[in-house]
Amino acid sequence: MKTLQDHIRSAERSGQIEFSVEERNEDYVISRMPVSKGILNPLGMVQAGAMVWLADVTATILAIGSKEIVFVKGKDSW
Repeated sequence: MKTLQDHIRSAERSGQIEFSVEERNEDYVISRMPVSKGILNPLGMVQAGAMVWLADVTATILAIGSKEIVFVKGKDSW
């Protein structure tokens, strides 16, 4: 097992972020992100980037709402 210092110095990082949308309507979205080993920082706390990612995805779902998103060929990067 690596020491905390070895882990901090390592360039190796991996993990998955899972989330679920529990509830949504026009006024709010409730989402959850289980805390798993892959999103913890070396001190054992959830990485700020994972929290920001969840907030961004949740806010995007709220902003889009029930609108249909249409991509026009040649006008997007998808």
